[in-house]
Amino acid sequence: MAIRQSSKKTNSKRKGSSFEREQARILSLWVSKNKDKDLLWRSHSSGGRASIGKIHGAQHGDIALAKYSGTGSRSAKDLLKTFCIECKSYKKFDLLSAFCNKNHELWKWWEQVSEEASKSKTLPFLIVKRSGMDPVVFLPRELGAFFENKNFIIFPKAVMVLQKDLLSTSWQVFFRETCKVFKKGK
Repeated sequence: MAIRQSSKKTNSKRKGSSFEREQARILSLWVSKNKDKDLLWRSHSSGGRASIGKIHGAQHGDIALAKYSGTGSRSAKDLLKTFCIECKSYKKFDLLSAFCNKNHELWKWWEQVSEEASKSKTLPFLIVKRSGMDPVVFLPRELGAFFENKNFIIFPKAVMVLQKDLLSTSWQVFFRETCKVFKKGK
C-alpha cells in the first residue's frame, strides 16, 4: 500500500526543486559569461548522495555539473570543485532573528552545508531565498573583505551578500580571489 505525502509537503518540495533549477541556470550564466544557462543543474537527490557518504566527483550539494564540455564548462567545474552549493527557499524566513539566535534554522543550514563541504573538500555556499525577497548568499567569513564595496553582513561564521551583488562580480575574479584566500590551486 502506497503512502501519500500531504499536498503541502509535496508543494514545498516542488518549490524547492524549482528554486534549485532556477539557481542552476543563474549560476550557469554567471560562470559562462551569459553564454550557457544549462551547464549546471539540480543534482540527483539534491545532495542526498553526499549526505549518505557516497560523494562522487562533483556530486555534492544541490547543484551538479550537467555539461562536461563546451563554453564555460571549465568554469562550471571550477565552481563545483571549489564550492558545495545548497539552496533553501522558504515562504516565511526571518533573517533578522538569525542575528539574535545562534540556534536559528539558518545556522543549522550553514552547519549542514559546512559539514558536506568538509566531506567533499570544498567550501560552503548557501543560497537562501524568502518568498518575495531577493536571494542572499552565505559564504565563508574569510571572503568578507572581497565584498567591501557590496551590500554584505559579516556573521561570526559566514559572510552574507545579496546574490545580485555577487553575480555582478566576474566569476573569474571571484574564483581567483577565493583561491588566494584559501590557497587553493587553480
